[in-house]
Amino acid sequence: MDTTRIAKATAAAAAAILFFASTSASALTIGVSGAAPTVDGADIASLTLTGTATAKFWSDTRAHGQTFTTGAQDVMLDAITLQTSSAAPATKTYTVRVGTVTGNTFTSILASESGNQTTSMVANDFITYTFATPVLLTANTLFGFDVAFTNSTTPWQSGIPYLWETTTQYTGGAAFSSTANAQGTSPFNLGSRDRIFHLNLSVAAADVPEPATATLALLGLGGLMMRRRRDLKA
Repeated sequence: MDTTRIAKATAAAAAAILFFASTSASALTIGVSGAAPTVDGADIASLTLTGTATAKFWSDTRAHGQTFTTGAQDVMLDAITLQTSSAAPATKTYTVRVGTVTGNTFTSILASESGNQTTSMVANDFITYTFATPVLLTANTLFGFDVAFTNSTTPWQSGIPYLWETTTQYTGGAAFSSTANAQGTSPFNLGSRDRIFHLNLSVAAADVPEPATATLALLGLGGLMMRRRRDLKA
């Protein structure tokens, strides 16, 4: 038995697993823009202000989110955009979650990432939360996302972030808020309004294997090559 080759293959598999684990733990990137995001491809969006109201973001308030329904194809969620209704200086820290939903309850949390808003925003700016690791969303499924404000380096007197919300115009879901400060636990309070929101989505590549599957395939290929070499030497 060639123990050296086996040791090298095991070390390579371990390195691959550590690589994917470290990338999935990366931080959320948060950007601010005065322009609305472009809606294209598989994107889901509700960007028209009608009958507006606002939702406050601060340590004494709850997480705010939106349920939504995917279309006929599996998609990857890269980023979530919301529209602010007030000015607020940097730096603010947020945590964003995405999960499957039944009624007014998260049935599973698929992703949770935190990051810092380092650019000040003015009223009507768009704040975009980009995931370090895109989230796979299955077709024809009800999902939800929520955003929790967790920290600020400036006091509330210098500006509190608020979000626009609107009368119902998106038929695939509804706005909601958690039942406790920060993100709290299910069930959440499902409302009759919608957030002003945009989901940056791309169609999932069905032929791309999961990281663990790819690692096992590489190990299997290595074993097959070793067996062929032994057969040739025999």
